[in-house]
Amino acid sequence: MRVAPRERGPYFAHIARPGSWFGEASAITGQPRRVGLMATRATRLLHLPLHGIHEIVGKDPAAWRLFALVTIEHLDAAIGAYDDLMIRDHAKRCIAVLLRLGGRRASSPEASPVEIDSTQEDIATIANVARTTVVAVLRELEALGHVKKSYRRIRIMDPGALVAMVGE
Repeated sequence: MRVAPRERGPYFAHIARPGSWFGEASAITGQPRRVGLMATRATRLLHLPLHGIHEIVGKDPAAWRLFALVTIEHLDAAIGAYDDLMIRDHAKRCIAVLLRLGGRRASSPEASPVEIDSTQEDIATIANVARTTVVAVLRELEALGHVKKSYRRIRIMDPGALVAMVGE
């Protein structure tokens, strides 16, 4: 996901994981989209046009609540991102961002490895640190066997270990 708030941007802000919904804010408000998305790998996308949403809620007006719940999920993600940025330790902040981008930012995350399609520069932007800081953090995490770096990708090998590092 790319965002362009106010006078800055657009810049990389988040990764929509499989099963993610987006676009509901425009459907609810009638205003332009607030984010842009691009696929970084082969992707399946289901498009529900606005007239389809109107048809659904025309038959069941309470269905608006279900669309609004997607907005609440996005609000939760934004609050989580804000909370991550409040972490004073730059290494822990970088790790928290990695976990969030991988969909593993939870006290008991899914244990399976996950790939993040992102550059080190993107992670630096999201974590509000210098790229050199991200390089150093990733180098240390890779030496510990917690991540594997490749071109424009980072694979989190042990999400639980990273969660523990953020919590220390």
